[in-house]
Formats: sequence, structure tokens, C-alpha cells
Amino acid sequence: MKKNLILLIIQLNVIGFQLLVAQQSSKWGDQGDGYFRNPVLPADFSDPDIIRVGNDYYGVSSTLQESPGMVVIHSTDLVNWEIKGHVIADIST
Repeated sequence: MKKNLILLIIQLNVIGFQLLVAQQSSKWGDQGDGYFRNPVLPADFSDPDIIRVGNDYYGVSSTLQESPGMVVIHSTDLVNWEIKGHVIADIST
């Protein structure tokens, strides 16, 4: 019984360490090994809207509190995203 308890404590410590390392990792999104980690986007994209056009996905986000506003993003797999541009260059005008 005591041996099983010690093994359980060791296992829990190893699992806890692995989770801590994973949380501290700066890599987000595509992990390069067939897995991805949330968040897939490293920023706050408020009110996102995503559409599919053929094999491509496009998204917009209402970033209208700062210039440039309304970011446009693109992905082919819903994991790897790139910023394509902004709808509004300067919201102060």
C-alpha cells in the first residue's frame, strides 16, 4: 500500500511538471507534430467572424478601438493564421 502511494505521488508530480512546462511554453497554435495548442491565435480577436471560400478561411475581427481597425486574417486549416491586412487604415478620420 505504501509503495503504491509513493508511486502515485511520483506520477502526479511528473504529470504536474509536464503541465507546467506546457503552460510556460511560448509556442501556440500549430505544434508541428500534428497537434495544435489553444489559443491558435496569440492575440485577442474580439467578435470574430469566419467564412470559408473554397479551401480557404477568412476572418475579420472588430478591432475598432485602435488604428488600424478591423483586422482580416486568413487560414487554410483553421489553425495556422496570418494577418492579411485591415479594412480601416485610420479610425480617427
